[in-house]
Amino acid sequence: MEPPSLLPHVDELVMEYLLFRGFTKSFQVFSAERKRDRAKGFDVEQIISQLLVAVQTYQIETVLETWKFLTARFFNHLDASYASTLHQLETSLLRLYVVNAVKSGHREKAAEFFQLHADKLNASVAAARGSSDSWSRWFILPYIEHPESDSYFQVFFGQPWLGAFVTSFRNFLSLVFRSLPLPKLLAFQLARLEEPTLKLRLKVSQSEATRLRLYNTEATTKIKKLEEAGRQLHSILRVMVQHSFMEHFSAPTPNYVDLSDAHVKSRSRSRSYGAAQASVGLSQKQMQEIGELFGISSDHSPSVESEPVDPRDMPRVAEVYLPVDELSGDEPLDQDGGASDVTLMEERNSSDPPTPVLSPIALGVYTR
Repeated sequence: MEPPSLLPHVDELVMEYLLFRGFTKSFQVFSAERKRDRAKGFDVEQIISQLLVAVQTYQIETVLETWKFLTARFFNHLDASYASTLHQLETSLLRLYVVNAVKSGHREKAAEFFQLHADKLNASVAAARGSSDSWSRWFILPYIEHPESDSYFQVFFGQPWLGAFVTSFRNFLSLVFRSLPLPKLLAFQLARLEEPTLKLRLKVSQSEATRLRLYNTEATTKIKKLEEAGRQLHSILRVMVQHSFMEHFSAPTPNYVDLSDAHVKSRSRSRSYGAAQASVGLSQKQMQEIGELFGISSDHSPSVESEPVDPRDMPRVAEVYLPVDELSGDEPLDQDGGASDVTLMEERNSSDPPTPVLSPIALGVYTR
């Protein structure tokens, strides 16, 4: 609520207090002054309307008294930087009076104005020294037949100039009234009326703060859960990548079995092929990059190249002969070797005493 709207209520409080104290004369004077209030309760629109009415009715004294009151009551307390603005507004107000008198056909009112206030206007002419605010040309205005056609005066007879003056004056008065320090009684009344609004704003702010705290708590909980899930996923991926990393860079373990057997060779080749496929189609460089991403260095992995093997440590094949009857029936014999053994047994059965028949079996043993 604006302070001007509170003035009637505060005035009634003052009048009530004067009657309560028995100050009847003060009450009568206050009532009379209130009716003649030139500030119009700090209502800018009423002040401007009063001045425009005085201009249109040729009440130059009312115009001058109102301006004098505003200057003494408000304008004199302004900063010196506003002096130029005040001078321009006052000059425009007086020129508006002269223009209105000439435009409405009352040139005698304009001439009377110049006669009554010639001294003041001459002083302003000397101070202006040929500036745009000088009144030197305005003394001949009442005697010009068509001033609205004059190159100098046609601007002042147009509606845009009047609208610009009223707007500037309104904005200036609004600025002045907003800058006034409020009396304690008015400030107290204003604070009392604003208290419910402030309490409501406080409740709304508290509710909003509570909602934001709950939202922050929920968001923090979700973030912690996501961080934990991320750590678990990173751990799982690290193990998987490390396992693939180890299989990719590890060499197949040598089997101490005779690789002359075709079945053993095929199984060894299939194991080697399976280990080679452990890298899921990734090159060695790609595996190294994945290892660096998960903190797994190839320096800690087994070397791709196997260590040199001493020829004496290589497994050798030795032939060991076992009796034929000790061989398992499930183990197949070489076809050529079987035929020669049967022929040899028949020959020996016919001539020599029985001799155990030995069959060579290739076994993988370590020999130095």
